[in-house]
Amino acid sequence: MIINSSGEFTGSALSETIGWIVFDNCDYQVKTDWRPQSARVCVSWTYSDWSSCSNGQQTRTIISSSPAGCSGGSPVLSQSCSSGGGGGGLPPRAYNPPNPPLSSQDNPEGEFKIIINNGEQSTNSLTVNLKLFAGKDTTRMSISNNSDFKNASIIPYQETIIWMLNNEIDFISDSCKDIAIYAKFYTEYGVASEVAVAKITLAQETQNQKSKTDQKNFAYSRERLKSLPEEQNTAKELKQELENHYGKNRIPVHKKHWHTIVNSYVYGNYPINAITQAIKFGGKTVHPSIPFSAWKKAGDYSEWINK
Repeated sequence: MIINSSGEFTGSALSETIGWIVFDNCDYQVKTDWRPQSARVCVSWTYSDWSSCSNGQQTRTIISSSPAGCSGGSPVLSQSCSSGGGGGGLPPRAYNPPNPPLSSQDNPEGEFKIIINNGEQSTNSLTVNLKLFAGKDTTRMSISNNSDFKNASIIPYQETIIWMLNNEIDFISDSCKDIAIYAKFYTEYGVASEVAVAKITLAQETQNQKSKTDQKNFAYSRERLKSLPEEQNTAKELKQELENHYGKNRIPVHKKHWHTIVNSYVYGNYPINAITQAIKFGGKTVHPSIPFSAWKKAGDYSEWINK
């Protein structure tokens, strides 16, 4: 069982009186407001004033952060500056929001924009591909399934990214449901753009459709290896590496979660150190659907990989 930074329960737990309790259920979601301090990610900060400009950089410190007892997050503690003319301070453009992107075929309006799955109106998968449009002075971005960007990380800007629809929303009901994704874009000085929003319908699928989809997007949007022995041999390689780390037959992973670890190694290209840190800290350094090439740029990965 894992309680994520939003207080949501995932996985399962064994009760001596009633047996297994499964929290990954389509009909309900278990959530708590109590979380250990180490699991509370900071989302806002109060800062000191900027220091004087030195060697093209200004710094500041954190006075307080919220929620109470939080850690991590992505505070802005340094910025570029210009000390030309004998005076310090920021250039006038430092206070401006980022410029919108230029008009293009996919974005004729020339606005901050998200396109989901190349413009498809619906999907049968919780994993989608996002294409993001921002101006040349955008250096970072934040993506969320919530309009208030609660617990969202600020990561380096990239034009495409794989995204999981149910990271921070209630689990999908049986009926079709419109899902929104929100994005903000930031300059090097931490000034944010207006919020971009895109929606897609999460649709039901027949069993035949689901079978075809599962084969095509088996894990991390990749098809399953056609050679089962190749997959098994790679899983054995992973097991050997983990036993080298933990000791023979002492890998602290329940057998029902072993396939998740194997998929992250075989299809997500996660290295051993990311997997061992994920086992230690409840999945912080391994994402179940975003491959290592993208997740290594996320705030959670950077915060937890070296702890």
